[in-house]
Amino acid sequence: MKFSIGLLTGVAALLSAAHATVITNGDFEAGDTSGFDVAACGGAVTMMDDPVCGFTNVIDPSGFITVEQDGTNNFLQLDSSLGTQILLGLLTQTLNITADANILSFDAGVLDVLPGLGNETFPDFVLVSVRTEMGELLPIFSMSDQFGFAVSDNALNASLTSPSDGFFGTGVIADLSSLVGMSIILEISLNSTLDGQRTLFALDNFSLTGGDVSDVPIPAPLALFATGLFLLRRVSSQRAM
Repeated sequence: MKFSIGLLTGVAALLSAAHATVITNGDFEAGDTSGFDVAACGGAVTMMDDPVCGFTNVIDPSGFITVEQDGTNNFLQLDSSLGTQILLGLLTQTLNITADANILSFDAGVLDVLPGLGNETFPDFVLVSVRTEMGELLPIFSMSDQFGFAVSDNALNASLTSPSDGFFGTGVIADLSSLVGMSIILEISLNSTLDGQRTLFALDNFSLTGGDVSDVPIPAPLALFATGLFLLRRVSSQRAM
């Protein structure tokens, strides 16, 4: 199944003018999540003090966080599951932000929305953030089963752009120059609620580059972001679970 092409136009070739710095397996072409620490936490409380989940229920992430393939391209798939439990899935990787590696870019989209078993009103969503050396979490991009939007806050300038791969609905660029000299943690989190839907998210092509984000063409107005018009979902209730 392919993503619908996003309606926005914007950056077509950010990386061509920048010096690329490799994020380990940022394109997931290893066929797995190598380079990332992966964890999943359920809603139940246990006596285990896990470094990621705390005192919540530690569960096997392999059913929710996988690397799938579209043709010859591998991508990260995050599956919110049937909604039988509240779920947090988390991928993390430590990055060094330098003058030659301070612009984060990646592609994102909603692959499918299927019937689930829950009944809560809050949607499933994915959040891409960075965590500083002081433990502060700085959101960059949030995407629900309805729409996605860039988060420009805490001195991080984030924008939606054209994806580098037409398989995805949108691209995202974030200026991390305010964090130069820091060792930060990239966090990709899947947040699943009991919302009666099972959502399949996809992300790919995570990269750190140098250069100046001001050299990038200005993306379409934020008004389009808020309404979610930048991303056309393909909703299929017929897909087998």
